[in-house]
Amino acid sequence: MSDALNKCIDWNAWLEIAAEREFLDVLDGSCRTAIGALARVDGGRLRFIGEVLAPDGSRRWRRSETIELGEDAFAQAVALGDKLGGEIADEAGDEILDT
Repeated sequence: MSDALNKCIDWNAWLEIAAEREFLDVLDGSCRTAIGALARVDGGRLRFIGEVLAPDGSRRWRRSETIELGEDAFAQAVALGDKLGGEIADEAGDEILDT
């Protein structure tokens, strides 16, 4: 990647989006799913909050975690979204599906 283009990329946003998208992918999030994810890079840390509601709004599953970013921050961001989404999927099971 050229140096000029590299200067235009917001690497923090790139990491935030990677974590959020992975969370949504793990939970099969769509426009019909009551799901939200928010990741923010703050210094050398990535803070993440993810939440899913049952289709009727009767239950809520939420996970949050902050990690220290290392040399492979992108892989760490994806792994965090995957981990927290997987925890909710395991706990909620079919309750998050619109039947």
